[in-house]
Amino acid sequence: MRIRSALSLLAFAFAPALAVAAPMKVVPAMPLGAPTAAPVGFTDLCQRQPIECVDGIRGGDIDASQAARLAEVRQWAGQARWAALFGRTTAELSEAPASASAYPGYVSRPLAPRSSATLFEPIAPTLVDEEATEEMDPAVIDAAVPPAEEEPPPPIVSQLSERELERINTQINRSIRRSDDYAAYGRADYWAAGVDHVKRGDCEDYALAKRRALIDAGAPGEALSIAIVRTFHGEMHAVLLVATNEGEVVLDNLSPWIVPWNEAPYQWLDRQAPGAPTKWVHVGVGMRS
Repeated sequence: MRIRSALSLLAFAFAPALAVAAPMKVVPAMPLGAPTAAPVGFTDLCQRQPIECVDGIRGGDIDASQAARLAEVRQWAGQARWAALFGRTTAELSEAPASASAYPGYVSRPLAPRSSATLFEPIAPTLVDEEATEEMDPAVIDAAVPPAEEEPPPPIVSQLSERELERINTQINRSIRRSDDYAAYGRADYWAAGVDHVKRGDCEDYALAKRRALIDAGAPGEALSIAIVRTFHGEMHAVLLVATNEGEVVLDNLSPWIVPWNEAPYQWLDRQAPGAPTKWVHVGVGMRS
């Protein structure tokens, strides 16, 4: 008994050191693919409640610049809905509204039109006259050298504690009664705004309600993204992704647990580009067993 007690005390004494030495589990970044169309229910939401599709606006008093951003998103949503009706994708539109903050790792710029004759035209090398260079002003030479590319700023993450995330996830899961859109709204695909505090809804309504609750609790909207997945039963499902210092985690109405995205038992299909609510992209990850 004494030997056992001594060993227990020894293990207790070294426990903090062992805990510090343990490597922190880091969630890998989700691989993002090509741009894709935003869900029709989402574009309809952006027309009705554009505040749900713009980061950095929490409601209340809205100034002129914020009102202009909301108007831009509403206009984009109308164009996106018509594009979907005619079989086009939102990626084919001129550009998502500038009010949607661009994620440093995801850049979408329209290509300049080029004819097929010049598409593969080689670029002629530039010849440097060394004698002429010696006579040039050093300032001119420095200006001719392209500046080194700056490191992109780190993505914005939520600083809410794990306990706070769990509290909000549980609260929303309990406050909304699961119901399909036909039963709740008489429509096939209706995304209810988080500001409406709905009592009945499906997976998208849970995700939007959690997004609004997290923003109200102090989380930046840029750290929150809605994703579309496929379950083991082949059903389409929506979850909320929250970017943290350790990586993105999943808030799900089908589970009380908050897990890293790569541990969720889903096939990842599409999602909002991080920090850009109106930009949607494919995800290149298969089903996790």
